[in-house]
Amino acid sequence: MQQAHRRSMLAAGLVALCAATPARANFHLWQIEEIFSNADGSIQYVEFFSSSTFPQNLMAQHVLDSLQDLGVVDSFTFPSNLGSPTTNHFFLLASPGFAAAAGIQPDYTFEQGQTFIHLGVTNTIRLEGAQTAAFTFDANALPTDGAHALVAMGGVFPAVVATASPTNFAGEQGQLVPEPEALPLAAAVLGALAGLARWRGR
Repeated sequence: MQQAHRRSMLAAGLVALCAATPARANFHLWQIEEIFSNADGSIQYVEFFSSSTFPQNLMAQHVLDSLQDLGVVDSFTFPSNLGSPTTNHFFLLASPGFAAAAGIQPDYTFEQGQTFIHLGVTNTIRLEGAQTAAFTFDANALPTDGAHALVAMGGVFPAVVATASPTNFAGEQGQLVPEPEALPLAAAVLGALAGLARWRGR
């Protein structure tokens, strides 16, 4: 009888301990901190950061959604896990053209031709099952000059416009430069100079 009582007390203690210990999902504390797209959507990235001391590396099969007013319009399923440790690390999900433009490799890549961040509409980007805030921005809030991003440092919203600073899990920071809006003018100037050179050479 006394032994049964002890077992009952032990079981009750374990239940109480489990109730007092928060679940650790090992992926749910990544905060979306930076969103980027160029003007035609061919170069895009979503940057995540976690300061959690608990490992957050189990990303495989978790889903990132792109939502508009009518619900999910696009999604990405992470195909693999991250490395460890994850504390104070970033990771990047980016379009296939990102690496050539930024000079670093993203940790995950959108499908070829996938436009995940939709321009000209209000977007919400969320990691399903996360305990961190979704990243929502208005239609005209996202810069598309090829050099700036929307940044919510530490998950503080509303996000602000800042120089794009994409950082991958290895800690490498990419650099994106403004897209050359002045190319037609530059081509015209070069053409005029070439014509002048030919005229002088007569």
